[in-house]
Amino acid sequence: MAATPVPMCANCQYVMPSITSATGLRCGHKYFISPAWFRKLQRMQHYPEIKPDNACEAWQLHTPDPAEPGLDP
Repeated sequence: MAATPVPMCANCQYVMPSITSATGLRCGHKYFISPAWFRKLQRMQHYPEIKPDNACEAWQLHTPDPAEPGLDP
């Protein structure tokens, strides 16, 4: 039986790395819920800074794409 992941921003599918954030992370929920054809990346200051161990009601577990480099087949 697999352990249930703890909801945290660090393992959320909406997290975005950011060098302009004090924590190194920003929430991309608004960006990722838009249809792909409608998405336009704005300046990172438009996305809220988040702490790795926080979570919100929009949290979704990040499941890596099998096509991502570095993953074993």
